[in-house]
Amino acid sequence: MFVVIALVGTGTIVFLTFYHPPVEISDSSAETDDAAAETTDGAGDASTSAVTLVKNPIDFASLQQENPDIYAWITIPNTNISYPICQSATDDTYYLSHDSDGNESTGGAVFSEMQTSKDFTKPVSVIYGHNSGLFAEIHYFENTDFFNNNEYFYIYTPYHVITYRVISAYQYDNRHILNSFDFLQPDVKRSYFDMVCNPQSMIKNVREGASLSDDDRIVQLSTCMSPYSSAQRYIVTGVLVSDQAADR
Repeated sequence: MFVVIALVGTGTIVFLTFYHPPVEISDSSAETDDAAAETTDGAGDASTSAVTLVKNPIDFASLQQENPDIYAWITIPNTNISYPICQSATDDTYYLSHDSDGNESTGGAVFSEMQTSKDFTKPVSVIYGHNSGLFAEIHYFENTDFFNNNEYFYIYTPYHVITYRVISAYQYDNRHILNSFDFLQPDVKRSYFDMVCNPQSMIKNVREGASLSDDDRIVQLSTCMSPYSSAQRYIVTGVLVSDQAADR
């Protein structure tokens, strides 16, 4: 699969095969363009307002031509994690054993299950990856210095650039989060959010002063604690801080 990435701040187009290196991100997340949007009021007078569009560094048209299951891209600065996110419409386990090209692979792909909305608008979204494969480096957040110095990760969709602030990273049990909790129940969501900010684990890092409001949306990155066992999970939680419209 060929992937085209516009590296932000350089204007360079790089053609890649088989390997997806990190997407370069500026401090402001991306460059912007001003596009004029014409509106008409009730009296028939036309007025113009500026709409700011963030430049999207991911060529989703090319990606989805190769594999329509690719719907987003995740980048974690200061790691090698910069990969497409897949979601099968028929089999939640498919990308445990297939890469993002659809080839059989013990390393799998970065993926979500059908319960996670592709626009990340539900209170809790979960993204998976193998510890022995593409998500091994989320364990960097076990290191307190790395955790303190790396607050953000980014998710790109065809029309959005979404920024999340990492508020906690911790060992958790292996229950299926989206099957175990009904986040449409306010008290269930509240209790879970409180746990995310104060996990009962010996292996944890929590952002100082971390808290979640009832309206917050979080993405949890989930992998095994050990490449050899799935009895425990390692969860990195990011809270939505910015969702910007992007050009495609």
